Amino acid sequence: MHNAASHEVSIGGLVRQDQLPYAFIVAYAACAVSIGLNTGQPVGELFALYMTPWSITFGFLFPVLYISASSVRERWRGRMNFESADQQSFLSSLGAGVSLGIFMVLFQASFTVIKNALPAYNGGGFPLDGLHADIDRMLHGGIDPWKFFEPLIASGPVLQAMEFNYGLLWFLFNYGFLFLVLVSPSLAHLRRRYFYAFALTWILVGNVFAGLFLSAGPAFYGAVTGDVHRFADLLSLLGTHLEGSHSAATYQNYLWTMHVSGNSGLGSGISAFPSVHVALTVINMLFAFEIRRSLGIAMAVYAAIIFASSVALGWHYAIDGYASVAICAMLYWALRKVPALDREATKQPVPAAAS
Repeated sequence: MHNAASHEVSIGGLVRQDQLPYAFIVAYAACAVSIGLNTGQPVGELFALYMTPWSITFGFLFPVLYISASSVRERWRGRMNFESADQQSFLSSLGAGVSLGIFMVLFQASFTVIKNALPAYNGGGFPLDGLHADIDRMLHGGIDPWKFFEPLIASGPVLQAMEFNYGLLWFLFNYGFLFLVLVSPSLAHLRRRYFYAFALTWILVGNVFAGLFLSAGPAFYGAVTGDVHRFADLLSLLGTHLEGSHSAATYQNYLWTMHVSGNSGLGSGISAFPSVHVALTVINMLFAFEIRRSLGIAMAVYAAIIFASSVALGWHYAIDGYASVAICAMLYWALRKVPALDREATKQPVPAAAS
């Protein structure tokens, strides 16, 4: 067996190929720290809050699931062990991917810092909710779009299923997809382009466009406009299941409490336009089609469910989702025009066992 340190696809070699992604994360974190300090946020405490759950997820949970699934696959193929070269590639890709995945805790915490700061750069409030809600109603025949889903959220079990999916499964699916692309040798040709697509989706959708067109969303409409009647029926329906562990109303109350108190925490910060939930699912759908058509179709169905849930649960106006789809489509197309992102610097072929 070859020594990992000398192998052409060693962990060290793959990590060195990730110099630009690492530098990208550091630069983004530096911007976040500057913005956070300028807006009086406890930046160090916020970064520390993310460290433990993120490290456990990317350093333990996902690797264990991935290794277990790979082992089952090899046994199903009748191969009890990887061939030597394939094992080297598997372990090197896993190590480099886990390293970058854990380091991305800086990216995620930085996103929260910048998102928390957005109202401060918009006069301390959310100026566009009235306009966005009116555009939404105009585009949908004079009806606020959440009304189309009212029969669904009026059902307790359906509402709780939507909340569980939106509040937990979305994170597992989308961060799991990130982990898979980072560590899988068979997806090395997508890895670098996907990293930038993932990162720029958060930045463009959740920071840039969110800051330029800041709105809070239907759940907070009354608080930011003074019109407590327009979405009162929606909030009443959402408030019937506050005991759920993934209750949208409970999390919305948490976000508003953090906002008015000026505190920061895990997942804190309020912005509706565009929808990061929809955007990230759409980006993953587009890459899923490159991997396998059936996977892309499944992700398209899931993206539609997330889109509908974002409106039904009061997080977003429908135009937030439409804007996310348009932005992600343009971002994906633009990155496809950069040939250097279509394959890692390594000239190693994709291992047969991992294909």
